[in-house]
Amino acid sequence: MQAAANPGSTPATKAAAVDPAAAALERQKAADEWKKKLDKQKEKIDSLNHELDLDQREHRLRAAAYYGDAGARLRDSAQYDKDDAQYKSDVEGRQKAVAAAQQELDQIQEQARKAGIVEKDKDDASDKK
Repeated sequence: MQAAANPGSTPATKAAAVDPAAAALERQKAADEWKKKLDKQKEKIDSLNHELDLDQREHRLRAAAYYGDAGARLRDSAQYDKDDAQYKSDVEGRQKAVAAAQQELDQIQEQARKAGIVEKDKDDASDKK
C-alpha cells in the first residue's frame, strides 16, 4: 500500500516544488492588500482625530474669548449656550465616528491575523510598551 501512495504523491511533490515561488508571490500579494486596507483605515482614523482636535481647539479659543470679555457674556450668553450645545453634540458625533473607525481597524487587523498576515507596526508598538 505504501508503494501505491508514493507514486500518487510524486506529482504532488513536483507541483509543490514549483509552487513555493508562486505561493510566496501569492502570500506577498495578499499581505500587500491587507497592508493597503490597514493603511487606508489608519488614514481615516487620523483624519477624524485631526478634525476632532481642530474642533476642540476652536472651541477653546471661542470659550476663552467669551469668558475673557464680560460684555460678551452679558450680550451673547444665549447664543454662546446654543453654540456650546451644538459643539458638544458635534464632538460626541465625531468621537463616535472615531470609535467606529477604530473598531473597524481592529476587525481588519483580526481578519488579517486570521489570514496569516502579521502587522509589523503592531508588533513594534507592543515591544516598546
